This record gives sequence, structure tokens and C-alpha cells, in this order.
Amino acid sequence: MAVYHLFDIMDRTMEIINDGMFFANITELSGDDEFLTSLSFYAINPDEECEIDYEEVESVTRDTCCTIEDKVCYGLTLEELSTVHHALTNALEFFKICSSDKSYDSETLDDINASSIECRNLQAKIGKFISSLK
Repeated sequence: MAVYHLFDIMDRTMEIINDGMFFANITELSGDDEFLTSLSFYAINPDEECEIDYEEVESVTRDTCCTIEDKVCYGLTLEELSTVHHALTNALEFFKICSSDKSYDSETLDDINASSIECRNLQAKIGKFISSLK
């Protein structure tokens, strides 16, 4: 039986969901001397009545190092995600107030502006995802 990093599976699943697909055919492909056992993902696009092929997730050994820097690593309910979206909206309002406050030094203002950009991008990403579920 093959072993997979769950972060790799979550990452691929979220990639499919973020593309607007909510159903997928997941097949385990047997490995051999040349290729590892892997999971194949085909998303089902109901609008176009076709399947979209996604990159496979390869099996790993139990001692394989897992790096998660750029992977999806935690699932949230829709209610929790809405709370995060609301918190980001509040944070952006606070950043706007802080950025016009002359009592902050330039380094702090630079940090506020950088955080504001990250928050705005995340807020947009979450907002788009929530809208796609309605």
C-alpha cells in the first residue's frame, strides 16, 4: 500500500477547488521500477462536460522529508473562512488609519504597507473563493 503526504493531497485538492471544480476522479496508478505509485487527479467540469487533468501526487516513504512552505496546510469551515475574511477587512481598515498616523517611524510604516498588501491579496483570494460557493 502506498503512503502519501496529506499536505500534497490537500494542495492538489485545493488547486482543483480554486479552479472552480468541486468533483474529481482520483485514481491510484501502480508504480514500477521507473515510476512511483501515484494518485492521478481528473477534475470534472460540468459546464463543458469534460475532464481536466492535474499533476499527479507521488507516493513517499514514511521517512521522506515533507516541506510545506508553499502548500495548503489547514482546512477551515466556510464559517471560519468568513470570519477570517471579516478580520482581514478590519485589519485593512486599521492599517489605513495607522498609515496616516505621523507618530509612526518610516520603518513601521513600511511594515504596515507591506502587511496591507499581503492582507489585501489574501482578502481578495478568500472573497473570490467564498463567492464561488454561492
